[in-house]
Amino acid sequence: MAPCGFRKARDAVSPRTERAVLASGLLLFVLLAGIGLVRDASVADEHPHILAGWLAWRTHHATGGFDNPPLGQLLVAAPLALFHIPYLYPDDGVLVWCRIPVLLAAATLGGLVWRWGRALGGAWVAAIAVAMFAFEPNLLAQSHVATLDALVTVAWWMALWMWRCVLLAPPAVMPWRALAGFAVWVAVAVLVKFTAVLLLPVAFAVALLVCRGPARVRRPVAGVVLGVVAIILLAHAVYGLGPVEMLLPRELVESLRGKFAHRGEVQFAYLAGRRSDHGFLLYYLVALGLKCPLPLLGFAVWGGRVARSWSRADQALVAIPAVAVVTAFTLLRVNIGIRHVLPALPALILLAAAGARDLWGRGRPARAAVLALGVLWMGGVVRIAPQYFPYFNELAGGPAGGHRWLLDSNLSWGQDDRRLQDFLTAAQARGEAWETNPDPDLPRTGRFVVEVNALHNLQRRSDRLYEWLRDLPAAGFAGWSWRRYQLDVATFAAAAARHPETPAAPAAYAEVLRAAGDSAQARVVLETAAARDPGGVAERVARSALRCGDWRAARAWLDRAARAGAGSIELQLLAEWCRLQTAAAVAPDERERSRAGTELGIWLAEHGKRDAALAVLLQAAGSPAAGAETWRALAIAHAQNAAYGAAREVLARANLQDVYAPEFELCSKLAAAATAIAAGVPVPPEIAFELGRGAFESGQYDAAAAAFAAVLRADPSHRLALAYLGEMQVRCKMRIVDQVLTPRAVLAGS
Repeated sequence: MAPCGFRKARDAVSPRTERAVLASGLLLFVLLAGIGLVRDASVADEHPHILAGWLAWRTHHATGGFDNPPLGQLLVAAPLALFHIPYLYPDDGVLVWCRIPVLLAAATLGGLVWRWGRALGGAWVAAIAVAMFAFEPNLLAQSHVATLDALVTVAWWMALWMWRCVLLAPPAVMPWRALAGFAVWVAVAVLVKFTAVLLLPVAFAVALLVCRGPARVRRPVAGVVLGVVAIILLAHAVYGLGPVEMLLPRELVESLRGKFAHRGEVQFAYLAGRRSDHGFLLYYLVALGLKCPLPLLGFAVWGGRVARSWSRADQALVAIPAVAVVTAFTLLRVNIGIRHVLPALPALILLAAAGARDLWGRGRPARAAVLALGVLWMGGVVRIAPQYFPYFNELAGGPAGGHRWLLDSNLSWGQDDRRLQDFLTAAQARGEAWETNPDPDLPRTGRFVVEVNALHNLQRRSDRLYEWLRDLPAAGFAGWSWRRYQLDVATFAAAAARHPETPAAPAAYAEVLRAAGDSAQARVVLETAAARDPGGVAERVARSALRCGDWRAARAWLDRAARAGAGSIELQLLAEWCRLQTAAAVAPDERERSRAGTELGIWLAEHGKRDAALAVLLQAAGSPAAGAETWRALAIAHAQNAAYGAAREVLARANLQDVYAPEFELCSKLAAAATAIAAGVPVPPEIAFELGRGAFESGQYDAAAAAFAAVLRADPSHRLALAYLGEMQVRCKMRIVDQVLTPRAVLAGS
């Protein structure tokens, strides 16, 4: 029941005015999100979801992508199927069509927030709630992209509303209609994202707290049983007839196992400049504290006081599910974005609306404060529109400071690629040359743009890449996720003066001095820095020297670090690299040089430096004294780089095709398959898949995408090929690799 203080306000507003307020709030939300829908480039997860749904519509066989259930993917791809729109993966030309269903679904959530707010506190709380919904940046961000987070949030709150109807029904009545509605929405939510299964235990717990008498047991049991039955029935309706496991479609169970296996793997996380393979317990609390507008958080805290007057059902339904979803993802340690706890945000909005309405009635100063905070909130959102993904509040330093706290879909999900291209085009028209994501190991001066995920080496194990750049000031932004730099020697000198205690800044300063021709000053800078941290300076200088082939300089610095007692794992690796490079350079005869070069090439390949390994092995194989081991190593290096034709030629030229007959035959098949795929000729899916996996592991994503597309043309239900295509697109959009996939047909005739 609404508090009596709000009943008078509700009665004072006509139904027509209420409808106008609701329509205005939803229209504002659609307009704000719609601008982003048109302006933002694709985000990392969009095309994998669209492709999975499109394949399901075209083949009438749902498999899901990213081990997700297919209902949400079917929805985002529905316009393509309905209007027979052709699709090339991953072409942004269809994005608007695929985003519209998500935006329309999210708008219904705004209507539900209004309705729930009206039930809690009357027309004014409802109006405030829908206004807050329209300006919540995280909901705006997720509601205009063709992904699953907004969709599952809609289904989540629809299920909670139906459960509210169950709980508020008279004790003597079994509310079967509301129970059926709850079950259907739970099934819809689970068939969008598996995490929505949390609704069943949450609803059970809420009912135990709220219900009294026989209903305390009957209603939660009935709700859970009906929810499970609805999940089973809807799953079979979506997947169609096929093998069954545990009463569910086998493909759904396999997706669930894949999701659990993925959650059990090492999870990379980034928080406040720190990296972790196991996640952070405070991740989502920090994310909510920095990504939500401060007025929303403040009003929600005050609203907690007002909530004491709510019914027990409303108190439990607003608080417990929100706490449960945050707790669940905190314990799972899946720290890749606030989007995973998006269902908690409507609860904050309802609390905040009640808090703002209560403050409004506490006199003129409180009313002025509410107005000021509301204007600041709305102005902050409008100021960054339509770039809602990088929204950070004032505690984080706004969008410009967000990268110091959070990465991934909190800030940069690929949405600014179009803005980057517009900036580069305009710069070229002005006669300016800008590099994009230049060599992260090499400090430099000049103009360039760097994406923040690349800047902080998202999902990479080394923090050395771009460490010379992270503390340097940006000259501007090409979209908040792309930082523009215009650096000269003076900039590096100032950074070295600000951070003399760390080796990175002085080493970078010395590097740009050397590149500018001032080697004497570079030596002075390095000597000064080495007096403080010989090991740290040696790591950086030796790595740079070895990349350039200057083993003498590298050895001198490594010896100096050893004499100073420095002994990190990085120094040990550099010392081994230096030893092998020295041996290859000073070997006394041709045979020994070839042997040493082979050993160096193998070592480089084992440590992920495949291009350098191939160059060294080519040189070693060019020696007249090259032996079978050298040729074999060169063939392996070619194969690791997915150059199967070159590997086959090496084995044939060295007369090793009989010794390594299986390898020679496999290279021949893969080389022929690559030629056939390039010519558009069908190949057996198992050969195309092996070709794609080899190209993927060698980092040749576009070639891998061509091979996996060929697999799907032959077998549209091939789950692994679909998974590889999705994973590559995510890595490209997140700048984990600096590549872009070429749009291509995945099914014949598309």
